This record gives sequence, C-alpha cells and structure tokens, in this order.
Amino acid sequence: MVIDFNADSVTLTKSEIGEARKAMASVASSGGARLEVSVPGSFSETRRLAFYRAMAVRNVLIEMGVPVAKIDVSIREAKSGGDSTKVLVRGLK
Repeated sequence: MVIDFNADSVTLTKSEIGEARKAMASVASSGGARLEVSVPGSFSETRRLAFYRAMAVRNVLIEMGVPVAKIDVSIREAKSGGDSTKVLVRGLK
C-alpha cells in the first residue's frame, strides 16, 4: 500500500491519520512493517523530506501497536524517477 503526502507536507492531518490507520490495519496485524521511499537523484533535501514522511507513517504504526524493532525504514535512490511523497508500506511475514 502507499501512503501519499502532499508535496509541501511531511506530516499527516488527523483525518489522514485515520485513513492511514484503516489502510494499514492488515500491516499492523502482521506484527511488523517495511517502509520504503524512492527518491530521485541524490538531493539531500529530498532525502530529508522522504525520511520525515517515513517517520510520520512509522509513528502511526507504533501507535497501532507495531513494535519499533519490527519496523524497517528504507530511503532509496531511484535509478529513474522516484517520488519522495509516496511511502510504500508492506507487512512483514
């Protein structure tokens, strides 16, 4: 699943958090999660924003009871394209 942020935002609104919680219920029930953000090139500002967005999603998962040690966060440089506004969320099996 993908949690999509506005281009100028690194946080989620209360309503967006509610939607994210519903969407990530199956991920949370898996007991762990992998968060990935692909960023274009090596722009440090873009990487920083991607990290903040991933941390916002991570915080929601923690509030949902997913153990911190079971959340893997990865910010990767895309070979082509990349979009730091999209956080890919997968459950761990």
